[in-house]
Amino acid sequence: VSILGVADTTGTVTFFNGDDAVVLFKNTDTLDIIGKVGFDPGTNWVVGTGATSEYTLVRKNTIQEGQNNWAVGATEWDVYAQNTATYLGAHTQLPCTGGSTACTELFFSEYLEGSSNNKALEIYNPSNATVNLTGYTVHMYGNGSLVSTASFPLYGTLASGETFVIAANT
Repeated sequence: VSILGVADTTGTVTFFNGDDAVVLFKNTDTLDIIGKVGFDPGTNWVVGTGATSEYTLVRKNTIQEGQNNWAVGATEWDVYAQNTATYLGAHTQLPCTGGSTACTELFFSEYLEGSSNNKALEIYNPSNATVNLTGYTVHMYGNGSLVSTASFPLYGTLASGETFVIAANT
């Protein structure tokens, strides 16, 4: 699978290198996070049998909402080899069974930190409705910064069960 072939857009918010936090916002509300803003872990954050550097992370199909606590969020991913783009552009989720907030908001469903500029983020709509993406923004916080070092406002709409992919513009 070609990363750019399935990407909806490209953006500098994907120029992460494993030790950068990435956050999905709806207006000022944090919906999901990869890493920890304001903390530099050195090379990467450990995720299962891999890490946020040089691996592809795919959200487990049992996860129904984003996570604000990275200590919990780090346990919610399946880890694949670097440059694995097999799952990019589609996400499989089990039927929603959670509480009142489950399956109501967008979340990160894939994080690809491959070699060179092979990088992408996938955002998934678990709700049963089409979502207007106005007000949704992805921010990257480089090397432990408390200030966003790159941002990308989402645009258009995202149908129920669909993904929005942002790739590095190689």
